[in-house]
This record gives sequence, structure tokens and C-alpha cells, in this order.
Amino acid sequence: MRPDDPAAQADYSYALIFAGKLAEAEEVARRAAALPRADAKPLAALANVEFYQSLFAKGRENVAKARSLSTDENERFGLEEFALFTHVAEGRYRAALEAAFALETAARAAKNPNTVVGAVLDRAFAAALLGKHAEGQRYAAEAWALSESEPLSGIGRKGLQRGILVARMWTQGLGKGKADAEKTLALMEKDEADSPNDAYAQSAAAWGRGVLKLAKGDAAGAAQEMSKCMPSADLCHVHLALAQEKAGDKAAARATRASLVSQQRTQDSFYLVLRQQLLKKASDKVPVSSNM
Repeated sequence: MRPDDPAAQADYSYALIFAGKLAEAEEVARRAAALPRADAKPLAALANVEFYQSLFAKGRENVAKARSLSTDENERFGLEEFALFTHVAEGRYRAALEAAFALETAARAAKNPNTVVGAVLDRAFAAALLGKHAEGQRYAAEAWALSESEPLSGIGRKGLQRGILVARMWTQGLGKGKADAEKTLALMEKDEADSPNDAYAQSAAAWGRGVLKLAKGDAAGAAQEMSKCMPSADLCHVHLALAQEKAGDKAAARATRASLVSQQRTQDSFYLVLRQQLLKKASDKVPVSSNM
């Protein structure tokens, strides 16, 4: 296990998180962070544990320390984005937007167009996660325009635009934008047709069709579509549970949510927001709303 190697110990901590052994993961990460020559990785691993424990402020402190130790630009940007979504998990929308604007500013200064577009997309997702669909639509439109104008690679543009389509579909379909959602779905279905062997494209299109059916009041049809999503499509499974509940299958909805909450992920702040929202809904005994 190379106990004196901070990076190896950070990797071990992540493995323990994935195995659901949070107490052990925390101990390993803390020990690694205290080693000589420790860099950003052990502190980032420790922050992951703290975010799972809903210790968001403490986790952000360790993310900030990790960022100060990092010598890799993309790692620093990734850490900033990770911290950004913890504000969303706490319902702190303005703080999340401020973090996204700061990330965009830093990315522009570094001439990193992928992160520039990604930061604007993060604003769209932050809005969607907190039910601010009109603002989410505006940020998604801004992100799409930037994805067309910024000097991105072909692969980078395609990946970002797939994410933007998700934000558009989410905020249009579940907000006031059903006609626009039809157009967005058409783009997702074109990607699906153009990429028959791409599991992501197939899953995203199934989710998009489900969102539109849910918006039109066909909960059973929505559930049928969303059941085709890939296992790692967390947002789709959140909406699948909503569709199942609206279709009257509360047992299936509970099972879907329980399965999602039980997942162990590392370095996935979007999932942690969804998980936190589901845990809060369960503790409040309030059904998950369409704001998600």
C-alpha cells in the first residue's frame, strides 16, 4: 500500500470511499495529508469524505488547501468546480453562481476555453438543481453560444454540447419551455442516431424523451423511457423515481431512490448534490419535486 507515499494513500482512500468505508477512508486521507511531501491529492480525498458526511464547509476548506498546493492548472480548476457544487448541495445558489463566475474568470485568464464553457454550464446546472428553470435556460443558452464561438477541439465541443443539451432539456422540459424542449430533444435524438454504439447518447435520448413525456403528464410513459438509461445516469434515475411516483408506483420509486443514494462515487460533486437532495427529501418526508 506504500504507506509513506501520499498519492498512493490518497488513491487508497478513494478506493475505501468507493467501498463505502468512510471512516477508514477519512483516517487514511488524514494520515496521508500529514506526510512529508503531501500534495493536493490527500486533501482532495479527505474533502470527498467530508462531502459524503455532509460536512460541506469543512470539505471546502480542504479543497482550498488542496488547490493552494496543486501545481496543475486542470487539477485546480477541477477542485474549484468540485467545491462549487457543494454550495448547491446546501441550497446556496448565489454562492454557487459566484464560484462559477470566479471559475470562468480564472479560466479566461488562463486561456482555457473548455473550462470557460464548462463554468457557464455549471451555472445552468446549479440553477436546474435548485429549481430555477428560467435562469437555467438562460445560462444554458449562453453556454451553447460559447461552445460555438470558443476555440474548442472537436471532441471537447461535442462533450460540452452534450452536457448543455441535458441542461436545456431539463430546464425547458420541467420549466416553461415545452416547445423548446421538443427542439432540444430532436438534437439529442440526432446524436442518438449518429452514435448507435454510444451508450451515453442512447441513454441521454431516452432520458430526454422521458422528461418530455413527464412534462406532458404521461408519467407511465416517462418511466418506461427512463428505465432504459445507463446505470450511471444519476439524473435520469432521479427523474425515473419521480415518474414512477407520479404513475402511482411508490414502491418502485422508493427502490430507485434507495439504490441511487446507496451508490459510492468519488470526485463526483454532481452526484453528491443529487444524493444530498434525496436524503433531505427523505428526512423531511416530502416527495422529490420536479425541481430536480
